[in-house]
Amino acid sequence: MLITKDNLPVINYEFIDAELLTDADNDIAVECPADHIPASIENALDRISIIRIPFADTSDGRGFSIARILRERGYDGKLRASGRVISDQYRFAIECGFDEIEVDEDIALRQPASLWRHHPKISYRDKLSQAAE
Repeated sequence: MLITKDNLPVINYEFIDAELLTDADNDIAVECPADHIPASIENALDRISIIRIPFADTSDGRGFSIARILRERGYDGKLRASGRVISDQYRFAIECGFDEIEVDEDIALRQPASLWRHHPKISYRDKLSQAAE
């Protein structure tokens, strides 16, 4: 079982039943596929703390679209991109609504933190609060 850095177990979207989730179950992390938003996730957005979207390849941008759609549908928990994400995609990931990026170890070795830090971090939530002002 995968455990997030927040010590939450990551549940595969296929095993979520929104009717079984209660308010007490708010501290769960769910792995969402990068090519569609399953009904099991969409029906439980208000009860999921973290949605982890895996990127199988750096050239596959479907996860960015999924993040944007989840934000547009009202998801306000953490969105985490994981896997094959590179530093050049960092700003776009933040703009699409991701809060965090968890990269594969080989990418982390090739692209140290300094390559990720030069991009100003303007989060989706910051943009919303600026628009409201």
